[in-house]
Amino acid sequence: MNKEERKQLTAQYMEQERVMGVYQITNTASGRKFIGSTSNMDGALNRVRFELDFGTHKNDELQMDWNEQGAAQFEFDILEKMKLEEKVLFDYKDVNPAEQGGTSAEQMRKYKKAAEELEQKWLAKLLAEGVDCYNEPE
Repeated sequence: MNKEERKQLTAQYMEQERVMGVYQITNTASGRKFIGSTSNMDGALNRVRFELDFGTHKNDELQMDWNEQGAAQFEFDILEKMKLEEKVLFDYKDVNPAEQGGTSAEQMRKYKKAAEELEQKWLAKLLAEGVDCYNEPE
């Protein structure tokens, strides 16, 4: 890949809309689930896989099962995408003040909090249905 192709791919990535919401990791052997939320779905799913592969995930029980059973026993799915008030891109304008054409950092904190609240709703719903989850509601 030459420099111009790399530059074009980077520009395409930066213009993509962020997906925010709730995801689940399912242990297909046991049916046990881990529920998480994020303001950057693609980045979060890659980060979680990386953490699990390198033994640094914050949930010890999920990490132990991943280590014992292997990555092939786990599925990653998006449970719900948040409906945003405005389009948020990967161009880093989202950390700039709104008057500079970006989404304010305050708005990003609100989106993150909304994603966390949505995560807790999903977790409560699954636990009420009797689903065994790695994480506990807050």
